[in-house]
Amino acid sequence: MPALRIRYEQRASLPRLSWFAEVRPKAVRVVHGPWIETRPDGFVEGVWDGDFSQFDFDRNANFFGSGGRLRDGRIVFATATHQIDRLYALESPGRMLVSNSLAFLLAEAADGPDLHHANYFFDLLRHHREGVSQGGCTLGTAQGNQVRLFACCNVAVDDQLQWVTTEKDPGPEPSDYATYRGIVQRAVDNCLSNAADSLRTRTYSPIAAISLGYDSVATAALAKQAGCTRALSYLTSNSGKDGLIDDHGGPVAAALCMEMRTLMREDWHDAPLSVQAEFYLSPAAQGDTGLCAAEDLLEGSILITGRRGETAWGRARRSREPKLRGTFDQLLPGIESIEQRLRVGYTQMHPAYVCALHAEAMYQINNSEEMEPWMLGRGYDRPTARRIAEEAGVPREVFGRGKSGGAGGLPRLGPEARREFESFFADQAPRRIQRRLRAKNKARHHRFFSYLIRLRLRFAARPLHEWLLDLLQLDRFHKLWKMRDLYIFHWGLLRTMERYKS
Repeated sequence: MPALRIRYEQRASLPRLSWFAEVRPKAVRVVHGPWIETRPDGFVEGVWDGDFSQFDFDRNANFFGSGGRLRDGRIVFATATHQIDRLYALESPGRMLVSNSLAFLLAEAADGPDLHHANYFFDLLRHHREGVSQGGCTLGTAQGNQVRLFACCNVAVDDQLQWVTTEKDPGPEPSDYATYRGIVQRAVDNCLSNAADSLRTRTYSPIAAISLGYDSVATAALAKQAGCTRALSYLTSNSGKDGLIDDHGGPVAAALCMEMRTLMREDWHDAPLSVQAEFYLSPAAQGDTGLCAAEDLLEGSILITGRRGETAWGRARRSREPKLRGTFDQLLPGIESIEQRLRVGYTQMHPAYVCALHAEAMYQINNSEEMEPWMLGRGYDRPTARRIAEEAGVPREVFGRGKSGGAGGLPRLGPEARREFESFFADQAPRRIQRRLRAKNKARHHRFFSYLIRLRLRFAARPLHEWLLDLLQLDRFHKLWKMRDLYIFHWGLLRTMERYKS
């Protein structure tokens, strides 16, 4: 008989895929939304590369979601096999609290953000750069507690509240393109089959995000072969220097015979304040805010994206960084849509994370002689992604011609949300911090920021250089450094917590 037992409390008013677990000696209380899959021995939200009936998501090399599973008298909390979604945990005397939502965790703990700490964004940025993270990174709270962050690992808690982490199964190591292509296609096939399994109380249908860049085109090709027929795309994207440019994936969708839905990034400004607030986790990134215009499509879907393609399929030295490390990351696109995902009820799959823990093997494949026919010989060059797409029937001239960006280009908040945030900042932020933070940065600061990105990209995966970059504190040139928009995190978190409290 297991030493721990799970008691479930479903609340229809909660976001559909949110869960919160309170672990005490001999008992685990799980409060969850209505779309969480539950069994006596565990619970889960998401999909994985395996048979749903086995319920072994915690042992799977390709898991896109979160959950908990009773194993050998302990409860094993499982993160996704990537660092976009993470788990949050808070220890207190006699209990341990864990959730897939920071807002849910703090609401249940009757705690909140520390208004005297401005740099939560940079805390999350450091955590993201760490890659595989086993609880060493923490966020301070208003009551002096420390929230531990876990990414790409399992956290096993016993009946005495002692916890230990284990890294994820890296899966088979690819030796060449054909081996890799087979591994990643099987993972996509199996995940989509898992999502549609009739044993689920709620099934999910696939939809692919497409632009004109390498990564989303390759993942859409993988999704199409697995049976996906729907796609969505933004009409425009941000070039980083020329403003909004055409980045619509229509030609790619036509080549793959997929039905396309076009989104406008500007629709973000018409979203309700509660929706804009829930994107608080990354005030600097705007890559996924436009998804608010597609919630009717996303509900009950598995969204297939090109996340991490620039690393997994790139030829640069940074692709060799082990354990999902990202010393070059600056904006954290992807993590800002987590609360929206939990509320609307969709999951995300990022095929480029398949085999991502075998970074050196992927780097060798991307730069191998067999991939030369798909190399264009320029900075923006991802032969593995190009080969996947071209072999699926996408013409060479249609995609991957130049970098369009996609994580910026629009004001972070709409006018009404901006007014509410400014009022919050004036009323809630300590006066000494208000005097220190700027409303906006000068043009030269933005130029420094673009130089910083290029500098980090150039010296990524060189430990000595990374140490020097950190020693020089180059994040001082980040576009959010000493900006009052850092408090979008506090404003959005507190506003989202009200959803859980009510």
